[in-house]
Amino acid sequence: MHKMKDGKVVQFIGFRGEEYNSAVKIWGEPDFIHPVNDYRANVEIDWENDIIIFAGKERPGVKRFYRREYADMNLKGTKWLDY
Repeated sequence: MHKMKDGKVVQFIGFRGEEYNSAVKIWGEPDFIHPVNDYRANVEIDWENDIIIFAGKERPGVKRFYRREYADMNLKGTKWLDY
């Protein structure tokens, strides 16, 4: 995993097309890419230590529901639904 020189992980949320290319020019290749700020992204983000870059309409306080399979996450009784 690529880490910036200060040890922080870079995560992009909501980038598409040319927005992504522009962000890479500034921040370099991200360590993680999230299509939207959803519950899955919030499990993978360390809000105190990671560098989170939002695009478009994505915002830190707004979590979207995104339809994709969570094969490695048990929906019943997991903490990620509590975020």
